[in-house]
Amino acid sequence: MPPVPQTTRPNKRPWLWGVAASITLATVLSWTVLIDDEPDRPDVLRGTQGTVLMDPDPAARRTQLEALLAGAGAKPEVRIDKSGRVVITVSETPQVLEALGGERIFPQPVGGKIVLVIEKPAAKTP
Repeated sequence: MPPVPQTTRPNKRPWLWGVAASITLATVLSWTVLIDDEPDRPDVLRGTQGTVLMDPDPAARRTQLEALLAGAGAKPEVRIDKSGRVVITVSETPQVLEALGGERIFPQPVGGKIVLVIEKPAAKTP
């Protein structure tokens, strides 16, 4: 029987494909991570030690929550930061947790304190 002719030549450098794939993957990931395709988007909320509540009228919501917390026997500390966000800090008690739960607010207390941050939602861009 005659020998079968070889139609493809064997790959003498298989490691080259691994290097090429690694370079391609690194380029795509770098491009995705480093390039900001939405420069005018609002900042992402990170690192807040509290529960963020989005409300179109933060002042009215602040008044409502102050009255709610006072009714629960708490003395909330209220401050307004430079960006206009309202930050309410109150001690964690069962009455406060129950009152907030009635408003469907379920904060995560840290060190016996509850921090509520009220801010306006970002304006939608067309």
